Amino acid sequence: MPVSCEVIVATREVIKKIIETKELDQLIGLREGLYFDAKEKNGYNLDTSNGRYELAKDVSSFANAAGGLLMIGLNTEPLIGQKTEKVRALIYSLNATSLLANIMKSLETMFIQQ
Repeated sequence: MPVSCEVIVATREVIKKIIETKELDQLIGLREGLYFDAKEKNGYNLDTSNGRYELAKDVSSFANAAGGLLMIGLNTEPLIGQKTEKVRALIYSLNATSLLANIMKSLETMFIQQ
């Protein structure tokens, strides 16, 4: 399936569909926003107090807003003229099922809902 180069808004419905269908290549082009935050493979160094603080801050931001998904293992690039990024590539060179299992295991992928 060809991957689109367009920037897609990460609504709750879009994210839920990607996770449910395990079509993780659909994350490519997805713009970070209110419901979605993408991090590199080593997005948080949990061996340091600063790394743990950054993770807690990001999780609490979703908890204090409308909920969302924080996903580790995605390569991002800045969007010109915007204060956000889009997913450029999946870091893991695994099939979608393995990637999803890896992400869920390392992060305990979360939809935080009020």
